[in-house]
Amino acid sequence: MRGVVASIEVVANLALSTDDGWKLLPGTVQMWCVPDTGTWRMPNLQCSVPGTTGDLRFIEQHEFFERYGVATPTFRRDSRYFWVVLYLTE
Repeated sequence: MRGVVASIEVVANLALSTDDGWKLLPGTVQMWCVPDTGTWRMPNLQCSVPGTTGDLRFIEQHEFFERYGVATPTFRRDSRYFWVVLYLTE
């Protein structure tokens, strides 16, 4: 069998910096197209606000602190995987 690469995307989650280290936030998966699987395409990108593809709900600062234990949040995108679409041929 042979395969033709249709698309390659980087898969990343949003992570929050806490006193216990970086914590992945659920429901924050983001994907973007890339031309190859070079590992340099998977850095930890610093972000000041979460850019999610799902529903976004704003919460008060005290609720954020109660939930995550930090008053001034620091976010980053953790790019860890590639999603490759192949078309298989004979």
